[in-house]
Amino acid sequence: MIVPLDVGAMTPSGLIFDNSIANEILTLPEIAARLKVSVSGLRKVLRRQGIPGAFKVGQQWRFRWATLVAHLSSAKEAGNGTT
Repeated sequence: MIVPLDVGAMTPSGLIFDNSIANEILTLPEIAARLKVSVSGLRKVLRRQGIPGAFKVGQQWRFRWATLVAHLSSAKEAGNGTT
């Protein structure tokens, strides 16, 4: 018997959204690694236009992964492909 692997759902933008990480809170380097972008580039976006789901804990930024994925999916659907 073959049992399908539950990897979550694919968003319209093609990002795999793993249900087990939906409520994860991640650091700036962790988000940069998942999105395959530089930490410095992500900081520039954060300063210039903000990132949905971002908040500070002391001096460090944290991000709600589910909020960020939803924003990236809607941005891609809208045709601009970026935040």
